[in-house]
Amino acid sequence: MEPHDAKWTYAITSHLGCTRYEFIVAGEHETSWRFIAHSGNDFALNVSANDRTKLGGMGYMWKDIMQKHSEVGYFHAQLGMGSQIYADRLWKEIPALRQWTGISGKENRKAAQWTAVLEEEVLNAYFHYYTSHFDQPHVKEAFAQIPYVLNIDDHDM
Repeated sequence: MEPHDAKWTYAITSHLGCTRYEFIVAGEHETSWRFIAHSGNDFALNVSANDRTKLGGMGYMWKDIMQKHSEVGYFHAQLGMGSQIYADRLWKEIPALRQWTGISGKENRKAAQWTAVLEEEVLNAYFHYYTSHFDQPHVKEAFAQIPYVLNIDDHDM
């Protein structure tokens, strides 16, 4: 264990080149951790695309976090308290899920057939949504440089 903060460096190499990142690990005797906690790392379903743009998009918050990260001498950790994304919109955007929610009666929905085609459609939509969400510039920089623990809730699924 290090008695003081330690800076760790790692690199990701791909066909696009090599990107280097650093993060800080709190020392064994560190008593003043610098951390952030967040919830709702996305816009709710009822916020229009136009309003999201007017507000600067979800990356606006992460741009501010990265600025504070530098100003305070780096955060030791980030705690995601749920709703890293609002996947609720997928229930309206994926035709198969929209069709399933249109089935009346809980027992009828339980009995509805789940096919390989539906599985692929839903998995592809979720995969795209998650990867595009966390691939936004300030978001990916924050997650690459501030160690994190994320809790999931109903909006993430």
